[in-house]
Amino acid sequence: MKNKIISLLKKKDSKDYLFLLSMKPITVSIGFIITFLLTASFGAQGYGKYVIVLSFIAIVSSFFDLRSSEIIVRYFSKYKDEEKYDKAIGIFWYGIILSFIVGCLVVLVVYLLANLASQGLYNSTDLNSLFIVYAFSPLSAFLTPISFAFFQIYGVVKFIAVYELIYSLLKLFVVYFFGDSLASILIGFVLIGFVLSLGVFYFSLKYIKNDILNFSIKNIRLILNKDLFNFSFHSFFSLTIKGIGREIDKILIAKFLSIETVGIYRLAQQITGVLNILSSPVGTIIYPKLVNLWNSGNIDGYKSLLLKIVFIMFIVTLIPAIFVYILDDNLIMYFWGEEFKESIIMIDIMLVGIVIGNMFNPLVRPVFLSIGKPKLSVYGNLYQLFLTLVVFYISYLYFYSLAPAITLSVVTTLYIITFYIPQLFKLKKSYI
Repeated sequence: MKNKIISLLKKKDSKDYLFLLSMKPITVSIGFIITFLLTASFGAQGYGKYVIVLSFIAIVSSFFDLRSSEIIVRYFSKYKDEEKYDKAIGIFWYGIILSFIVGCLVVLVVYLLANLASQGLYNSTDLNSLFIVYAFSPLSAFLTPISFAFFQIYGVVKFIAVYELIYSLLKLFVVYFFGDSLASILIGFVLIGFVLSLGVFYFSLKYIKNDILNFSIKNIRLILNKDLFNFSFHSFFSLTIKGIGREIDKILIAKFLSIETVGIYRLAQQITGVLNILSSPVGTIIYPKLVNLWNSGNIDGYKSLLLKIVFIMFIVTLIPAIFVYILDDNLIMYFWGEEFKESIIMIDIMLVGIVIGNMFNPLVRPVFLSIGKPKLSVYGNLYQLFLTLVVFYISYLYFYSLAPAITLSVVTTLYIITFYIPQLFKLKKSYI
């Protein structure tokens, strides 16, 4: 199996994948320690509030996030290869300004809606102050996605893993030493996000030519065209729907079940998320490669790469899924106790969707973006959101508290079978 993975990508890509893979168990382990500390200190209800705050800010951010990092990867690379350096400069500064504006808008909107969201969406009266505190998180780290984009472009994605490891360690430090309240923890997260954003951006500048830093407003005007706006609009709309779809389960659980169930469900998500260790680096590494294959017209190579990745992801995800199924009951009862017992059956149900999802989900967005069809991602995310609402409602009527886990597995399976796979079969050279 190792030889298949190595032969799948170029030698350097393989090293990057294996490096990212080696970092994931460490960051995941740190995440479990953080979760254990939070649940031990605040219980299922307090942990549920913590999850809701992060979820709400993610939803609001998705309404404004135009994915400046994806714009830079797509267009900076294009203009650089075409030696249109004035346009490359424009894309660089366009991405920075866009990311900063998004951060400011998130703070403003959360401030205006915090009280309404706390009572109206989550049936709670004490979440609004936490919402406002954590609303500064996207703004404090607005340079981070810009840096990640250049790490992808210049083939040094391993620095993304290093950043995530450092960030996880600092979050653990905050939770352990300043974990007397959720507010102090969230403030600490915002501060370390700001410091790391400045550091990683400074480090990324070494990969950019000096003349990129020479700012002129005309450079931005050069790149403002229909193609850019079309890509940005579809990317924005797609990610808004995707962000809502990814986080709406927490809203539905808090609204129809309880905040405690949010915490229990999130723990089940985190344990099944261990299986994402093998699949999560794939999209980061493979996106630039897919772009190159598609732009060069190598459609056979493009399809072959996708099929090999799907097959390998199935094998390497299925094996750990079996171990999680066998060990989850002992794990939950030993570390989290009776309060989180319901997460055991949730985990068993969710494993089906996780295995199927890991085969395809890391490739969904990279494929649609690489072929220049971001609107497919929009349609897919709308379809997923619709499925989530329908399946959750039906599951809630018949299975009550198990509805979130059933929804995850059923929606993932239906989306892959009825939408994504048919789109793969439609890949044609005429799309170029």
